[in-house]
Amino acid sequence: MLRLLIATSLAATLAWAAGTAGGCEDADPKCTEWAATGECATNAVWMMANCRKSCHSCQGGDRAWKLRTHIQTTYQNATDNKTKVVRVESVRINNVEIDERRQNVKVFGRFVLSWNDTMVSWDKEQWGLSWLNFYWIQIWTPNIVQINGGSTSNPGQVTSKVLAANYTGQIYLWSDFSFTTPFRFQYEDYPNDMQRVCYKFDDKRLMAVHFTVAEGVKNKEREATTDPFVSGWKIEDVEVVSITHSPDNGGTGKNGLESPYTVEQLSDPRRNPFDVQADNGELCISLRRNAVYFTAEMLLPALITSLFTLAAVFFQLSKTQPILLGFSVVAQILSLILVSQRLPSFTAHTPTILKYAGFNMTWTAILFVISLVLERMATSQVDIPPPHGVSTFAGLVNKFLPIPKNSKHEDSTLQYAAFAHALNHVIFALSTVLYFIVILFSFVF
Repeated sequence: MLRLLIATSLAATLAWAAGTAGGCEDADPKCTEWAATGECATNAVWMMANCRKSCHSCQGGDRAWKLRTHIQTTYQNATDNKTKVVRVESVRINNVEIDERRQNVKVFGRFVLSWNDTMVSWDKEQWGLSWLNFYWIQIWTPNIVQINGGSTSNPGQVTSKVLAANYTGQIYLWSDFSFTTPFRFQYEDYPNDMQRVCYKFDDKRLMAVHFTVAEGVKNKEREATTDPFVSGWKIEDVEVVSITHSPDNGGTGKNGLESPYTVEQLSDPRRNPFDVQADNGELCISLRRNAVYFTAEMLLPALITSLFTLAAVFFQLSKTQPILLGFSVVAQILSLILVSQRLPSFTAHTPTILKYAGFNMTWTAILFVISLVLERMATSQVDIPPPHGVSTFAGLVNKFLPIPKNSKHEDSTLQYAAFAHALNHVIFALSTVLYFIVILFSFVF
């Protein structure tokens, strides 16, 4: 028993000694508490040196730590007036906040960026490491900022989360971002509208970075929008573009992937230093409103009241025809009250559904007045017969639109009844064609 106790104590002592020699122990008992409060990020230099275990800086063993120290001592981070090329490898959208009252859209997500830095490369065989993580900024990294933010007091933020490099000097940076921008919503197609919001970003050091976009992002293979939280909206598309890398914007390199503006050109005395276009990237998100209520609460009432309006012709200038048209007007007013509760509080554009509702109500009111006038004409007893052309017109219309007229208008003393009925038929026939065209161009095309 005594031998077992001694052996156990010796093994524990050797393990502790090995851990201490490897540099993977905390120098202070409060390291765990400090790491839990985020000190590994806010006070990284001191924490990584004294609380390596709590800050998980022992990954890769002591060789990784020595390699970081070697890179830090030999790395030159001075500005060399060289424009670096940073590629967007992937993008993920986590959340989108939309405030239509303030006309503002905020997006949260993550970028994966990569660039090459030969000063970070090392001999894989000598160090025995292929990858190395950095736990604070020891090397050059892009300092991304949003350049079309809503205000200087609440700009977009980009926070670097993981920085890693392989032995060839290829560096990868995982960055969480939150961009916000004022946006003028387009409500013509409300509530089936689609909005395209774009966020422009650039390096804080103007002209220090060229952004390019990986093919995997262009063809949507490295874009993740599977389950983002967007209240009331659906993400249709995400696109990352490099604005000044396009040949349309003056790109001069292969396939137009190089901006004509670089850091060196800022010192060219022949160039106006204030007439320089910033080289930046753009993240664009296409959002479609989730209008599940559109058909039931907006479209159907508009179409049904239109059907009431056009069906009034079958009552042939009886009192039922204007009554049905009046009922259609009242129903349209009630449906507009429901629509107004769904519409945005203010907009610079009139939604299509509202344009159609206005057309429907206006034309129904016109038909209501015309019906009253024609009904009065049909019941007027006059001794003077109508002109021959009027009778010919009535007979021609009755031949092509043989809708029987009301029996009370067949009295021979009502000499203008046939003309009134014919005119009623023609007006409603033209109204049907007009409604068909308006509905087609409003909701189909």
